[in-house]
Amino acid sequence: MIFKYFAERKIRKFVLEMTRELPQRYGGSVPYSEGQIATTMKGLGYNQKFLELGIAIFSNEDSYKKLGLSDELKRKYDGYRESYRGGRGISPLGGFEGGADGGD
Repeated sequence: MIFKYFAERKIRKFVLEMTRELPQRYGGSVPYSEGQIATTMKGLGYNQKFLELGIAIFSNEDSYKKLGLSDELKRKYDGYRESYRGGRGISPLGGFEGGADGGD
């Protein structure tokens, strides 16, 4: 339970920081490329273990599909994307709705 709390806290911090930093670096035009996401993560000091999550939230459907994630992991990442909408991370991107469903 404690581990889950700290994991969720790290994810929340990651999403909030990426949500602020990506538009500052690359403008509000979403979705962002894998390279833009990876470069921003590196600049913020995040390691590669967050890359899948970054792509799932901030990239387009084709990039997301290339990850080859299981259906279970896709549901988990889609849940993160949904959790951070509405003023808790995604709204500064102008309502970005990327991820597995491509924003549809």
